[in-house]
Amino acid sequence: MCFHIHSHIPKKAKSDVEDLFSAVFQSEDTPEFYHVNGFQHPSLAIITQENPNQIVNATWSVAPPNSFDPSLYWKEKGGSTLNTRDDSLFSFKSATWKSEAVLNQKCIVLVNGYFEPHKVANVSYPYLLHRPNFEIFGLVGYYTKQNDNSLTFSIITTKSNEFVGKVHNAAQRMPMSILPEDKESIFDLSTASELKNEFQLCYSVPLKAKPVSRAILNSRIDTNSNQFLNDVFHPIITDF
Repeated sequence: MCFHIHSHIPKKAKSDVEDLFSAVFQSEDTPEFYHVNGFQHPSLAIITQENPNQIVNATWSVAPPNSFDPSLYWKEKGGSTLNTRDDSLFSFKSATWKSEAVLNQKCIVLVNGYFEPHKVANVSYPYLLHRPNFEIFGLVGYYTKQNDNSLTFSIITTKSNEFVGKVHNAAQRMPMSILPEDKESIFDLSTASELKNEFQLCYSVPLKAKPVSRAILNSRIDTNSNQFLNDVFHPIITDF
């Protein structure tokens, strides 16, 4: 579920992104991933609740604050470090540090899209979900700070809305997403009840679904190339 991201921000587009999110890049190194698998623990551009006017780099795979060795935690917890279900937060299922982070250390992950599989007879056909013209938008998550001041983050997932549910038909889950202008409204959610109400909306940025190469599901292939975003024909009939 949303383990694959399209986050391609070339240097020439940085000023436009800064204007959209009212935030400034703090690093010269800008993520340029046509496709990246979360299990690669990539560094992506995020905006933090603590510094909402800055765009910083953070590792996609959350770890407890000040972890001795985050990689050990990632290995133990697997995909749950990449995404966090909304219904696991503020419950006995959730570690205290996660509930605290989602209240006080929310983040917006800058993306042009994310990939989801549509399953037919146990075969997965990937689609890139994106805005028109691949305009940038945000995925909602939370972050932690490590001993070396680096940041790690996880993306929050909610129940799918109707459109995403048709595409991602097996899991019926989707990442919580927002338009750039809604950044502050997310950061202003300061209580568990406010966040739970937001989770129940099943809101997603209006998206389109683009069929892409099944190669992106193969971790043995380097798919960080625009060629893997070309339209392909999937031998299935859909209405999305």
